Amino acid sequence: MDTRLASLIRERCRPLAPRRTTCAARLERLPGIRAVIFDIYGTLLISAAGDITLQTGSSSDACFRDALVTCGFPAARVAGLTADLLQATIADHHARSQRQGVTFPEVDIVAVWRDTLATIGRQDTDLETIVRGLDAERLAVVYECGVNPVWPMPGA
Repeated sequence: MDTRLASLIRERCRPLAPRRTTCAARLERLPGIRAVIFDIYGTLLISAAGDITLQTGSSSDACFRDALVTCGFPAARVAGLTADLLQATIADHHARSQRQGVTFPEVDIVAVWRDTLATIGRQDTDLETIVRGLDAERLAVVYECGVNPVWPMPGA
């Protein structure tokens, strides 16, 4: 990973405490097991946000605008922008993948941010040069740290 992005994550993330569950641990031997696969969230990482796909509204809008401004977008021009633009771009990427036969598509979030920036530039040509100069990887990290703060589980 790019060290500047790793530093950005360290700056924007803080330790989180896991919530106790009502499930009792069952530590039985499982003969014949060749691999164990973990769901990352809730096992190796604590997420403060829960299911990010359900996130909408002012919180994600504020994180969207914060990411843009943090990465060099003019603060005076960010007021009308919402995370709906990012969500619409993700939906478009999902639809394209599904048309190509991918049943459960994942997106390349950096490509999503590049397309989101291109849309902003098309909507306001005064911003076209500015958005071309923004770092999509950095935008993705800043936004994600805002809407979905995570931390390694204790002992991970």
